[in-house]
Amino acid sequence: MKRRHQASPIHEKETIMRNVVLALPLLAALTPAAAMAHVTATPNQGVAGGYLRTTFAITHGCDGSATVAVRIRLPEDVIVARPQAKPGWSIEIRKEKLAAPVSAGHGRTSSERVAEIEWRGGRLDDAHYDEFGLSLKLPEGSDRKLWFAVTQICEKGSNEWTQIPPPDKAWNSVPFPAPFIILLPPPAPSGSEHKH
Repeated sequence: MKRRHQASPIHEKETIMRNVVLALPLLAALTPAAAMAHVTATPNQGVAGGYLRTTFAITHGCDGSATVAVRIRLPEDVIVARPQAKPGWSIEIRKEKLAAPVSAGHGRTSSERVAEIEWRGGRLDDAHYDEFGLSLKLPEGSDRKLWFAVTQICEKGSNEWTQIPPPDKAWNSVPFPAPFIILLPPPAPSGSEHKH
């Protein structure tokens, strides 16, 4: 008859600590994957005052529940935006009146702005991802970020991607960061280069 070896309490603690230490690299490797689950804009840079086509990626549902609507609230200084049509989804564009008419590009003015765009009626399973596209006229004023508040509505629950981290913190330092677009300065005119 074989006798089973009984581990001492000290040996058990050492085994647990060794397992925790061995698991740390795995946890560190998983952290970037978790960060990728946030809603992001791609591309997330555009020239101030120019036009940009970008997409907002929804990469998972709400705790396993399928996404059935995506609402994007645009920054107040974005005047013109057009949503990309998606088969199976209806689109609602909500506008707001402006205090005074402003330039809307191509020599036109506008007395209202696109404030919010919502895609609804489709179904995006938790195991799949999709992108929701916008064509935007970016505002003037470079070297700053435009924050977009995104509400992901699911069959059960919702995710509010609206948090803006403090300036000295990383974008993903908050649980539900808002996606952003960085406004870049216009390129220098090619004729301004000094030639010898």
